[in-house]
Amino acid sequence: MSANPKTPATLLGRAGKFLAGGNYHQAKIEYEAFLRVCAAHEQDGILERIRLCERHIQQSRAQALAGKAENLAAKGRLREALDCLEEAGKNSDAAEIQDKAECLRRDLLRQDLLQEAKAMVKAGRHAQAAELYGKVLEAAWEGSLVIRRAACLVRAGKGAQAKAALNELPAVPPAEGWWAGAQAPDPGTVYALGFVLAETGRLYEALRTWDLLAGQDAAFLEQHAALRSAWLADLHQRLTGAGADRAISRGSAACEDEIRYLLASTSASLSADIVERCRYAAIERLWQEGRYEAVREFLPPCPARPEIVALYAKTLYKLCEASDQRLDELACFWLGAVFDPEVAAAFSPEAGLRDPVREKLVEAAEDLIRGHVSQGSESARTVLAFWNIEKKLVRDIAGLAGPDARHLACPPRFARKFGRSESVLRLIMSRPDFFPDREQYLRAGGFYSPGMASLFHLEAGEYEEALGALPQAAGSEFVEYCADRVHFSYGLYRLEKGFSKPGRYLKRSARLFDLSPGYERELLRRAREVDGVDALVRWEAALREVCAAKPTQAIQAALSWVTTQRCLEMANDDHIGPEEVERGLKTALELDPANELARSTLGDNQIPLQLCQLTAALSKNKMNAAARLAAQSEHPPVRETFFLYMDKMLRDIQGDGLLSLQEKEMLLADMTKWCAAVDPGHAILDEISASSARR
Repeated sequence: MSANPKTPATLLGRAGKFLAGGNYHQAKIEYEAFLRVCAAHEQDGILERIRLCERHIQQSRAQALAGKAENLAAKGRLREALDCLEEAGKNSDAAEIQDKAECLRRDLLRQDLLQEAKAMVKAGRHAQAAELYGKVLEAAWEGSLVIRRAACLVRAGKGAQAKAALNELPAVPPAEGWWAGAQAPDPGTVYALGFVLAETGRLYEALRTWDLLAGQDAAFLEQHAALRSAWLADLHQRLTGAGADRAISRGSAACEDEIRYLLASTSASLSADIVERCRYAAIERLWQEGRYEAVREFLPPCPARPEIVALYAKTLYKLCEASDQRLDELACFWLGAVFDPEVAAAFSPEAGLRDPVREKLVEAAEDLIRGHVSQGSESARTVLAFWNIEKKLVRDIAGLAGPDARHLACPPRFARKFGRSESVLRLIMSRPDFFPDREQYLRAGGFYSPGMASLFHLEAGEYEEALGALPQAAGSEFVEYCADRVHFSYGLYRLEKGFSKPGRYLKRSARLFDLSPGYERELLRRAREVDGVDALVRWEAALREVCAAKPTQAIQAALSWVTTQRCLEMANDDHIGPEEVERGLKTALELDPANELARSTLGDNQIPLQLCQLTAALSKNKMNAAARLAAQSEHPPVRETFFLYMDKMLRDIQGDGLLSLQEKEMLLADMTKWCAAVDPGHAILDEISASSARR
């Protein structure tokens, strides 16, 4: 039978299991049932257990209420959440619940204060609103509330306090990370910040702040434009008015940042006149302070006027006194400035005195470049090479242009940069007779043509870049000249480097030989300096292609010489035999009958060639052919070799015991015929006859 569920032992056992399992509510019920059936003297310990269960039950209820409060708080129902926590506090003395309740009371207070502050703002009572915001900030700092309080202070006429309030912000635009460490502000807060900054005199920061607000309504855009105009007027006053000498000072980049912002602005509302006045006021101050890098930064990107070109040149000269970083830019602008007639007018009131001043200025810049070259600057070396080219070109154009078009006397890269290349080209084409020869005419036009970059790369020894810079489409005679020049130099470069197919580029530039004999001489000079089998093979192949395109006597002679050298070196290295040598030398003589080296070498080659042929015939038992070769040869060593072989053959026949008498007689008869065909009076014939008689 099962135990009676109402007996004290059973009730106590079940209560203990529930208590151990954490089911305090059921354990309490079982303990209370036990008390009702047990004797009074057994109740003391049970009552303590019931109180333990009650404590656990209260704690569980408190935790449940705390969880509910957390969910309500997450939904923004702060007051209900606080009620739950206060109820939970009645059932638990846990510090965590008390802390949460206190946080909620502060949040509710903050919420109430903020709502009251908004109501005050709506009612126009800005001083009271600022005070309420201040109370909220006393509890916890928040950047957006600092801004709202400052805005209220401004509207309340307390500008000094508003200005001080803004100092609590870690940064404002245009500082990097100006809202770092906090959530990005909403558009209303950004607007308020700009408003406060503007009202407290920080116009640039206000403008940059309002720049963050995109797509605003017409009223805001009007405010924005008004702020921009006010800032620009203030900037101009700071640059040109009283105290302007302190507007830009060493160690302070604030004003420079404003100028950068101004020059980068694309706003149509900005007056071009005042923008330019601010630009040049800043440049003037920076120049006085010797801050030429900043001056260069603020110069206009397109120097349309001669005086701006001159300012570029002077600034770059100052920078290049300390560094070689801008030498190339200096060379471009300096020549463009000093040869401009309007700039030159400032050299002297007398026109006759301007040229000497110009030459001194050219010399000064050239000395500066040479100074960097002497200090080991490789970039300066390239700049000097370009300078010498452009200096001559500018002087030519100056002489070509005459007084009516002196503004065209500028270096090629300057002309390309500022849209004058086509005008210079038309000027060059109008006076081809000005140049001493056609190549000088094409060269000048080439540097002002679309092929300009390829020629400069060529001058710098950048052959791959020169080829890549050639215009893709067919162009004028000047572009064709550039292409011929590049292909000629690139072909020579490939020959020297051992790259494949150099001849295709040299063949393409063969027209240069008619233009100037110097190109052909350069090709022939380099061909005569070639050494080594591999290089000779490359040059021979390349010269064959050039010769096919332009078969001049000089090129044929060069090809003949290279072919001769190639044959000799390959023969010396045992790469080819006498027959191949003979063929190569005969080809060389066909190209250039005056090639004495080929001719003499070919004569010297006859003995080894004939010996080689004779040995081949004898080794194959082609005795009739061998006899014919020996008989036709004019060289005694060839005949001697033949008769030595015959002598050995005679000894072999005489000592051979396997041959029959008849076979020996037949061989001796053949030998007599072969030897007589070569030399009827040779002594070996007597030996053959004597040997035959002894049979």
